[in-house]
Amino acid sequence: MLIEPDTYPDVQMRKGGYEVAEYEFIQGDRTLILQISGSCTGVAEDKVAVLTIRDISDRKQTQIALADREFKFRSIVENTNDILVILTPEGVIRYISPNIINLTGYTATEVESQSFEPFVHPDDVHQLWQAFNQVASTGEKLSGIEHRVRDKDGSWIWHCCNISAFEDTPGNWLIAIVGWDITARKQTEDALKTSQARLNPILSHTAASII
Repeated sequence: MLIEPDTYPDVQMRKGGYEVAEYEFIQGDRTLILQISGSCTGVAEDKVAVLTIRDISDRKQTQIALADREFKFRSIVENTNDILVILTPEGVIRYISPNIINLTGYTATEVESQSFEPFVHPDDVHQLWQAFNQVASTGEKLSGIEHRVRDKDGSWIWHCCNISAFEDTPGNWLIAIVGWDITARKQTEDALKTSQARLNPILSHTAASII
């Protein structure tokens, strides 16, 4: 359409240039978001703006809804004690919760874009690969997978996690892991086993003496 430039004074047009702007318009009880794009042609008093006007209200509402959902999701993830990890099928860490620093001392930046293997105990890497392959091939969720995670100081932290696969975009599958620290529980279990091992000979000897 051809419109005199002064009709839309807020749309800054340069001769030979191409501009894109978005504006809100009230239409009854509905707010429309229009995208106005175009360029200025002609000279002096014959100057006109060639504009294309598109109603992008639905698209903008979808973008706002997605942004709000992502904000809420990140708020939940970043304020929970659980760790969320997103892996590619090749085992590369696409995303990890920022609170990983509280668990391991590593920042998310240090871990993301790296293979998960250096951060897992060598004896536990194989079982995790088996779990990843299983959820990727069956689509079923696995729960209660225990493994050790490397602390930045070189020690090992016991972790338990749930693993599932999801399709990010058509044909692009990713692995989602939600894990939590079970080190205190494992230490308690080990202490009980040690105590039981010490008591067993004593109990056996006592029982034999009574007989």
